[in-house]
Amino acid sequence: MKTPIIMGHRANSLRRLVRYVMEDIDAIEFDVYYEPVHTRYIVRHPKNDRFELNPGNISRNTWVSNLFTSLYLKGYIKFSDFMLILSKYLSNKIRYIMIDLKNYMDVEGFIDIINRYASDFEIYISTKIHPLLSEISDQPRISKLATISERLYEPARYLESLGVDGVSLEYQYAENDYLSDLKDNGYLVALWTVNNSIEISHIDLPYPDIIVSDVPWRLRWDLDYINRK
Repeated sequence: MKTPIIMGHRANSLRRLVRYVMEDIDAIEFDVYYEPVHTRYIVRHPKNDRFELNPGNISRNTWVSNLFTSLYLKGYIKFSDFMLILSKYLSNKIRYIMIDLKNYMDVEGFIDIINRYASDFEIYISTKIHPLLSEISDQPRISKLATISERLYEPARYLESLGVDGVSLEYQYAENDYLSDLKDNGYLVALWTVNNSIEISHIDLPYPDIIVSDVPWRLRWDLDYINRK
């Protein structure tokens, strides 16, 4: 069984992002919002998700301190600045990025930021707002995933109508026939949010391409152990 890409969920939390990097997780997922009043794309930090700088192991000039003074203390950071920090400091740590679009937006400006700052990463764009995906032209390194949290009849046919590369599927709906229909038709499958292997133990082949998890280091160990059995 091929081990899927294991992604750290909600890396717009500084606490989570630091943990993911420390645990050598090379794939992250985070949310992006558009504020039409200010004509800007932002990454919001979750409220009540506390983080404290540790002077003993974090210097003032690291990416952590940069994000601490912007994303954490202000509660948000411009998407372009966030991507610049990821590209400048973490391109040797992170290979895959999934960006979940949370509201309607000007996708042309969003893709412009991707093209400027994300050349070192493989990008997956997901959203529940499926019409947004049809506005994004096909580009190398960018895969479009329709986020779905229900069971669809003939899911591959639905994805074909959207012109996307795959699906971001809530794991409760990941039944074998559902996955087979998608994989047999060449679509990428990402599952969310899976925090232990028991939650997907019913899945046979074909296996998903991506699994999004709050505890990716633990899930990676679980799947490695299953593969060795």
